[in-house]
Amino acid sequence: MHIGRQQPFSVDLKIGDFSLPVVDSSRDLEILVCNNLSHSSRIANIINVASQRSNLILRKFVTHDIATLKFAFFT
Repeated sequence: MHIGRQQPFSVDLKIGDFSLPVVDSSRDLEILVCNNLSHSSRIANIINVASQRSNLILRKFVTHDIATLKFAFFT
């Protein structure tokens, strides 16, 4: 991953015979880091995971008690 506004270097990075791919973002210690150091893709990923989790909880639980649903979401 090339970080910054300058044009990426044209050197092909390798480990042994394996060529490393060029990526726009990478996950390190569960934090998404983008090549332009923007937080937008990290925030979009957090929103996507929270939305998936809340929709799963709403579909699978019979009860619609707010306290029970909050407990299920935060654990």
